[in-house]
Amino acid sequence: MCLVLEEIWRGSRDDKQLNWVNMKVPDGDTYIEFMLYDQLPAPTARGSAHHMCLYVPDAAATKARLEARPAHEKYERPMEIRVGTNRKRQMNLFDADGTRSEVMEPTTVDGVPAKSSTAPPPR
Repeated sequence: MCLVLEEIWRGSRDDKQLNWVNMKVPDGDTYIEFMLYDQLPAPTARGSAHHMCLYVPDAAATKARLEARPAHEKYERPMEIRVGTNRKRQMNLFDADGTRSEVMEPTTVDGVPAKSSTAPPPR
């Protein structure tokens, strides 16, 4: 069996080196984001680099729901909504071991798709 993926976006932190390649499954909107490195992160940093992301329709509403839960009192990290390189609102959450989960809106802030990077991949 062969899994055929379609490249849908490339991202770069600085337009000098490619950092992400997003590949979509053939029969849906699900995609995998491959993280590219010139040097593999230290094992203690991989929980942040390697993560899972869930689409949410509204990042601010998701943040408000999470802050209203009793478990939020024990959560010590800031819950900040930011606009990523892909121009989508997103928020990072971390478990006690530092493993990151991301929530992200499916569309860009203005509805215009983010331009793919033309930066070269790491060597």
